[in-house]
Order: sequence, then structure tokens, then C-alpha cells
Amino acid sequence: GEVPSAARRRGLHSATSLKTAPSSNHTPPTPPSAKRRRGLHISPTIHYPAPVLDHPTYRARTKPTPQAKQRAKTLRDNLSPPEQLLWSYLRNNQIADLPFRSQHPLGPYIADFYCRDARLVIEIDGKTHQADQLTHDKVRDQWMQSCGIHVLRVQAREVFAELEAVLRTIRSTAVQRAEEIRTYKPL
Repeated sequence: GEVPSAARRRGLHSATSLKTAPSSNHTPPTPPSAKRRRGLHISPTIHYPAPVLDHPTYRARTKPTPQAKQRAKTLRDNLSPPEQLLWSYLRNNQIADLPFRSQHPLGPYIADFYCRDARLVIEIDGKTHQADQLTHDKVRDQWMQSCGIHVLRVQAREVFAELEAVLRTIRSTAVQRAEEIRTYKPL
């Protein structure tokens, strides 16, 4: 099954689909149907451009609200099955030696998974990410982008069906993004 009762579980849940690239080099999101990795179709992974921000600006914009901090603590104890599976591969710096956090608060939102070194959010979308949730996701995506956070959206079914392809996409995005952050020099 997909994410059970995720709408009830998620509350303020947040983080979206962004690709980190200079704003002058803005490219439209790649349609999910166009994504392929080594013959495996990856329909859920969507990227959107996001600027790289200097660290003080980034920290000020992403300071978690008290409500988001409290909700994140609760959500960490209630991961959905696809989140549990993905977390088993992200925890303990297993992806390119980068630290990921589970259910991490960013401003008023909570990211399923977050890597500060890459300013990367990974969101697992289940059946609840339809209709009204899509509007909320779009607002959250815009907020994340304004904070310079790159977001990958992955369908829950893909975590189970194409785990290796999903992990390759996460790894390549995280490594590229971490390098962009590491070498960023403000104008």
C-alpha cells in the first residue's frame, strides 16, 4: 500500500521540488515521463531551479518555527513505510558521506528528509499528494526555492519499485548540490 493516512500524519509537512541552478540559467522542470536512469523509468523525481544563498541569509530564512519543531518530533516516530525504507539508506551518512536528517523543520514546514550540506530536501509523495495538497505543495515549493533549497519529489511507489534508481538520483543530486554550496562565492 501507499502512505496510510498521510494527510492526518503530515500536518504542516513541507518541502518540494527544486533544482539548484543560478537564477539566470532557469530551466523549466523536467517532466517526470522524461526522466530515465540506466533503463529504469523514474517518474517521481522532479527538479526546479533554486538560487544558492549566502549562509547567514539561508539560516535566517529557514529558522524553524516552534510549532514545526514540535510537529517534527512527533513525525519522526511515525514514518510511513516508504519513508522508513528510504531512511534506512539515507541515515548514518550512507549517501556520499553526506548527513541526512529525517522529518527536519525548515521555517514553518517539515521536510521528509533534509541534507544541510547540500541544501537538499527529499519528499516522498503518496496518495494524499493530490488536488488540494498540490496547491499546498506549490506554495511550499516556492518558499523552499526562495530559501535556496533544492527539492526532489519522489512517489512512494517508486521507493519500493525503483529503489536503486531513486538512490542514484539522490546521490548525484546531493553530490552536485553540495559542491555548488561548497564553492559558492557571493558577488
